[in-house]
Amino acid sequence: AERDLKRNYNREPAAGPPGREMQELGWLEFCPSNHRPIAHCVASSHVLAPWLWKDYYPQEWVKHVEAKHCAYSLDVMCASKPDQPLAKFALNPYPIHHPDGLDIALIHLKEEEHALKHMESLGVQLMHLRDPVKEPHFKGEQVTFEGFEIAETDLAQTSDDDFDDFDKEKQTMEEDDKVFFPYTTTGELLFSSPDRLLSSTPSPLPQGLCGGPVMDSQNRVTGIVEGVVPLSHEDKSIAGSAAFIPASQLTIFLESAERYMLEQIMPKQLFEKVVRLKEGKKYHDENENVNFAHDDDAESSTDGNQARRAAPVAAEYDDFLKGMEEHYSPDQVQDIMSTISNERQDVFDILQREGGDVDEVIARVRETTRKKQYEQIQEAEVQVKEGSEDDASSGKPQ
Repeated sequence: AERDLKRNYNREPAAGPPGREMQELGWLEFCPSNHRPIAHCVASSHVLAPWLWKDYYPQEWVKHVEAKHCAYSLDVMCASKPDQPLAKFALNPYPIHHPDGLDIALIHLKEEEHALKHMESLGVQLMHLRDPVKEPHFKGEQVTFEGFEIAETDLAQTSDDDFDDFDKEKQTMEEDDKVFFPYTTTGELLFSSPDRLLSSTPSPLPQGLCGGPVMDSQNRVTGIVEGVVPLSHEDKSIAGSAAFIPASQLTIFLESAERYMLEQIMPKQLFEKVVRLKEGKKYHDENENVNFAHDDDAESSTDGNQARRAAPVAAEYDDFLKGMEEHYSPDQVQDIMSTISNERQDVFDILQREGGDVDEVIARVRETTRKKQYEQIQEAEVQVKEGSEDDASSGKPQ
């Protein structure tokens, strides 16, 4: 039982920290962490699915390519060894593309826990989005473009004849043949619209940066590179400028994608309950009887108003957990509740001891939880391996 508990230890609870309403939780926060990804890998849609972007790849052979023909991987590159990756990580073959046709998509790591731990050892860091509501973009803002320049002609720049020649020589257009050089440049915002930002750069961005991050002065992701305005554009003031999808659009896309993912993960009936909560409605149907006994306790609280506001939310949360118990194992529910209790207490203790911004404290506590997750999983894997070796030596079937 202890081994199973460690293997199923949840990184984050299927709920949020105190002080947030149900509708404020992210879609994937309603799902136990061992059933949801830790990180999203963001890329250009035309890179993951060239057949959806025939204007980018006009060659005839692209018309015959489908998702079933594709395999995806993520390479970690080093500036001192541009001709070979430090490591290669497999990705699930299920990218999620923007529903309205923006050139952006999400894809996720296979064996994510192991991959992220390995990446961390290589110095790879998770990147976080800037909040576009709290900090909107402004004209003249300085940004940084980062990525890798490809030292090879892209498939979009080759003809069908070129491709046939490669085939005749039994050569392939594999990623392993490409050489990647690190590229960084700065820019200044020139123009903004709800779905696109333009930035001046010392020279047009090179091939290979599409899907790469645009960073603000605090190293937060403020956009994703989409492309370059043609040098032949009639408006010479923006010709050659870098175009990127702003964080506001990426935030909307992430919410849409996470809702879709949760819908695939959860039983239909339970997902419908989550939708009700996200819409600010009651978890239960109108005809159901709900006991808001918490209200009596709220009256005696030293902060009665706050407690009274929290009571209905607590009742809804209790109902929600009952629904989870119908669909998840007791160990999973126990893990969730334990994590919730521990994280809440840690947040309260830090705020009382040190003060500070609540969101930053929550982030610290969650990072501690992540580290515990890795330790628990690593220990569990050792135990599983030892158990398998014991069974093998004793002649027991595996």
